Amino acid sequence: MKPEESLAIAERVKSMLRRQGIADRKQAAQLSMLLEISPQSAYKKLGGQMQWSLDDIVAIASAMGERAAALLDDFSEVPLDRAVLRCNGWEIDCMVKAGPPPGPISRPEYLALREGDRWCVYPASQAPGSALVAIQEIVIRPTPQAAKMPRIAIVDDDPDTAELIAMVLETKGFKAITLTGVEELSSRLQGDSFDGFIIDWYLGGATAEDCVRLIRQTVGAVPPILLLTGNIDTGLANESDIARLMGEFGLRHPFEKPYRVEIIAAELIKSINDVAKGNSPLASAPV
Repeated sequence: MKPEESLAIAERVKSMLRRQGIADRKQAAQLSMLLEISPQSAYKKLGGQMQWSLDDIVAIASAMGERAAALLDDFSEVPLDRAVLRCNGWEIDCMVKAGPPPGPISRPEYLALREGDRWCVYPASQAPGSALVAIQEIVIRPTPQAAKMPRIAIVDDDPDTAELIAMVLETKGFKAITLTGVEELSSRLQGDSFDGFIIDWYLGGATAEDCVRLIRQTVGAVPPILLLTGNIDTGLANESDIARLMGEFGLRHPFEKPYRVEIIAAELIKSINDVAKGNSPLASAPV
């Protein structure tokens, strides 16, 4: 495989991962887990510095629910763009290949106009006058598995710890979002929903109490909240403050350092399953 071919495949892999909701900074970790290679090798592959095998390509495409051929197609192929197909009141997410504006005697079946980062596609008979681009190909795929994953917010001002927990959770079928403090959490809660929260007790000069109160006031008593703390022995974390918050909001005992991430993941799975069954002890906690 030529260097330019490795680089082209790397760009297609990164594009595929982005479509599945995997941020650029997490792509090497995801690739490392999928291919069972070191993070250093994953970085090199994504940078086009290491060759891709056919097994690599098949494994990635299979895990992402996409066609392996999409990573191997000839370099001259026009990539598909994000789009929404609007027809008879329906909106369907899709991928499209846009062509040039139709000629004076051509009769394209679908026309599109650009809105933000995607195409809005219409049957020609329903297209607004501003839809002037002909669509050559429409691909409708099932909803990506990532969109069905339970979403977990990890609030920790230590990015290494947050990323480690996120990486383990994502191997268990969760979609993990890392946040640094109450301001970021507040911003995300305005537009996002989460199925659970993991919060470090000591966040710089503040504690997790503001985050817990914000969640219960904004989201309610149902989503489980797990607390992490490594500062009880140092005196930075006050046991009585933690105990008070546990009693007030029905929180479980916090996880202390050294963190056992697999056990944290298991507790989160149990808590979310309890919520789904209506057995959550948090349901009676005050808001």
